[in-house]
Amino acid sequence: MSIPSSEAALLRLEEASMNAWPGLRYVLDGAWVVRLGEGYTKRANSISMLAAGESIDERLARCSALFAPEGVTPCARVVDFASALEPHLARAGFGAPFDRTVTLWRALDDPPPADPRVEISPGPASQEWMTAKDRLNGETPAEAASRRRIQAAIAAPVAHGAVRGPDGQYAALAYVALHAGLASLNMVVTDPALRGQRLSQAVCEALLAWAHGQGARQACLQTLEANAPARALYARMEFSDPLYGYHYRVLEAAP
Repeated sequence: MSIPSSEAALLRLEEASMNAWPGLRYVLDGAWVVRLGEGYTKRANSISMLAAGESIDERLARCSALFAPEGVTPCARVVDFASALEPHLARAGFGAPFDRTVTLWRALDDPPPADPRVEISPGPASQEWMTAKDRLNGETPAEAASRRRIQAAIAAPVAHGAVRGPDGQYAALAYVALHAGLASLNMVVTDPALRGQRLSQAVCEALLAWAHGQGARQACLQTLEANAPARALYARMEFSDPLYGYHYRVLEAAP
């Protein structure tokens, strides 16, 4: 299977990624998707700007106004193929780009090997998985509650994976969501004390094997460009070089 390259194919990857992490509420405005999620992560609390289009300044003001009732500062998420929006963001008072994130892809013509240690649970995450995620993320109760609500809002078919450490507790976690033959990997995390044992790789490959069994023939994920350990992990798993990236810009001062 050839690597996606057309804008339509890249937008399909965006669909899969947004369905896998949806936010709690959303508004569609042309080719923009506003996601609102109680301030938990920029991804779930930003204007995903997927194309330029018309009436940009009006749409930007309209979308930015949606953040006020949330008590969240307006945030723009700009993909590489919508770079024509950058001057409009600057004029509107949005700050410098940060947290550049890249999208990686791999074919799933054949399923990866599934490590028998990995526990795969299709459907909503178990209480044990959620509690382990709270612990491994080091989240406050409020942050964990928001994350749990966002995860509960995922409507796409989903499976959660985990592997236990020597103490019997979950030591590495991830989940995968399916959309249009694509498997989107998310929330990959490992206990810091057990890093270097490729536990995350075992979990991710088992999830992709499950996704292959559900008919997925492509996989994608998004990770910070500067996250060298994650990039090394995904290179071992035969994910591509970045297909495209995106960054965030936060409103600093109204014009």
